[in-house]
Amino acid sequence: LYADDSDDQQFTTVTDLLGMEDHFGKMDFKIASSNQGITAMQLDIKRRYITKAMVECAIFQAFKTNSTILEGICNVIDQPNANSSRAPYIRILSIQPHQKSQIIGKRRDNLNSIEQATRS
Repeated sequence: LYADDSDDQQFTTVTDLLGMEDHFGKMDFKIASSNQGITAMQLDIKRRYITKAMVECAIFQAFKTNSTILEGICNVIDQPNANSSRAPYIRILSIQPHQKSQIIGKRRDNLNSIEQATRS
């Protein structure tokens, strides 16, 4: 979002896939979506406030862009390859609070080795 702080009616939203404008804009608004709708949003602002019109414009533009990208992806592949070694996955480890130090290790040694092994 580019906007003059003295005029809430005059603003421009910019679609930036590479993050090049983050430094200059007044708002950084990220949206993740599927073909069924928005799944996540994240907002950083450098103004004291933003208007409803600014948010509506940003959401509409971001969702339209995401839909265009998803359509392009679906034209190439019909579904995700869940068996890919590069596909994201989630592992859940439940521990008791008193065991936390055993997982983390002294000076984060255990966590550091897990991060190195999983490249996360």
